Amino acid sequence: MAARRALRLSTTLPLTDRPPLLQPVARRFVAEALASVDRSVTPWLVVAMHRMMAAPSTWSAPYQGDLEVMARLQSDFEQLFFDHQVDVVLQGHEHAYARSCPMFPAGTCAAAQDNNGTTGGDATSPYGGPVYILAGHAGARATNVFPHPLPSWVAFGVEAVPGYVRGSATLTTLRLESIRSADGGLMDAVELRRPPAVPLMAVDPLDAWAPVGLEKGGAPEGRRRLAGASSRRARPRRRHVSRRSLAL
Repeated sequence: MAARRALRLSTTLPLTDRPPLLQPVARRFVAEALASVDRSVTPWLVVAMHRMMAAPSTWSAPYQGDLEVMARLQSDFEQLFFDHQVDVVLQGHEHAYARSCPMFPAGTCAAAQDNNGTTGGDATSPYGGPVYILAGHAGARATNVFPHPLPSWVAFGVEAVPGYVRGSATLTTLRLESIRSADGGLMDAVELRRPPAVPLMAVDPLDAWAPVGLEKGGAPEGRRRLAGASSRRARPRRRHVSRRSLAL
């Protein structure tokens, strides 16, 4: 059972800059990929891209500037990610680390955060938008584009501390940590929580599955029995033994 699923998108050519005939095809591919995820089996949905969709930056330049690219990517994907409840967007390009609050639209925080960086509150909190993480700090000190002070929607951000991001997931919790390369210490962490998508199966395990060779009660059956199948027990087949074989 997979607790999370990742979708990686190319951001070299935003959808709005593709040939007109390809724009609906590309958009449909992303929409179908997101819609194909069975969230009762794979509750966490993570999208990865090279260029930033929402991160602190002051770099503006025709077409390729961070501000221009983010505006195009938000136009292409922001509503789509919200509609399909994407949990995390992992980004690179700038060599720094930053983490946003859960937000929709960009720049508007949807949930308060506590001192531990935990977002979403308790397990019953509604979805409020993706958390955007800039994870380019393996090459930290090679960029200097952050605004000062950082925008209010940036929960944590550093430019000059090398590190990496690691994560773990269960059916109800997704935790991402930023680790300093120098000493392996924890620099930042975020934990997203959600209730189980489906309740645990409230049936007698022996009614659902019987071990191979046993039926409920210990009678031999020689096969697994699905819940809801006929409860009639298979009668053991008798082995015919001839008198000649006994004489041997």
